[in-house]
Amino acid sequence: MYTKITRKEEVELVSNCLLAFEDISEWTIDLSDSDNVLRIAAHTEIGSAVHHSLNTAGVKSTLMEVFQN
Repeated sequence: MYTKITRKEEVELVSNCLLAFEDISEWTIDLSDSDNVLRIAAHTEIGSAVHHSLNTAGVKSTLMEVFQN
């Protein structure tokens, strides 16, 4: 997901949102990238649900792609 995350407080907000999703095995935010990409590894497809949860919490995000193994 592209995000507007730039501050540590926003990373903590994202962390709290993602704790609600038991299927997430790991996640990262690339703050050195201009799009502040949030990458999530999960056992099921949860992209839309995470996008909605983040936007509800005030973290603007845009769902990019979903890759499945």
